[in-house]
Amino acid sequence: MIASTPVARWSWGEPGHRTDLVGEAVRRFVLALRALDRHRLGTPCLGRVAVSVPQPGRRNFLVRSDFRVGALAVVDSGAPESLTAQIKAALAPGEIGTVELFASCDGVVETGRGARAAEGLFTLGAEASEGFFNVGLTTHSDAWLPFDLRGRGQDAVFAANGPRLASALAEISAALGLEVDPDDATWFAVPTGRGAENRFEDADGSPSDVWGRFEIPYRNGNSNRTPRDAT
Repeated sequence: MIASTPVARWSWGEPGHRTDLVGEAVRRFVLALRALDRHRLGTPCLGRVAVSVPQPGRRNFLVRSDFRVGALAVVDSGAPESLTAQIKAALAPGEIGTVELFASCDGVVETGRGARAAEGLFTLGAEASEGFFNVGLTTHSDAWLPFDLRGRGQDAVFAANGPRLASALAEISAALGLEVDPDDATWFAVPTGRGAENRFEDADGSPSDVWGRFEIPYRNGNSNRTPRDAT
């Protein structure tokens, strides 16, 4: 199931320093994307990454556009340099405040009955400023949980997909040289250093039907947006 809002989030951050901020943001983004891609979890939708470069104070943007990253870019050793050059060529004159990259990523989910392509499994972002460098990963899928978002057991799905996410998180940490920082609990799950855990808030100790409790009311309150329900 694909939720409208995040199921779990993780980040990798450290203090920034004076450097080539465009190159640093791209380098970190591509390192994380490669780790996801090795586990068939990180193909940017339409092969594009959104890039924003606001000036200090975010009054104006030096660039705010999508850039194409070909299907083979994540395994191409020249990918960071190519994307960095594209972004720099598009920059308007001015002082860089922050460099931000973002992509919604499709991937493959193992269902227990075979692999299935799934849209919007993750969103990946990277941000570089003189004060802080950060990579953020968010999932909208419950494929990494022992129980789906309706509280139904999914042993085969979890056994096939949970270790893939754990490996991807570990590989991103190794590539960046930083420990993963699980974010706070969401409506749907509790992030951990190796993936995420279901919420158990029902009186009898069973996993919560967070889909009915949160997702459906959220969608009903946002009827103008198009929901994605890949069950």
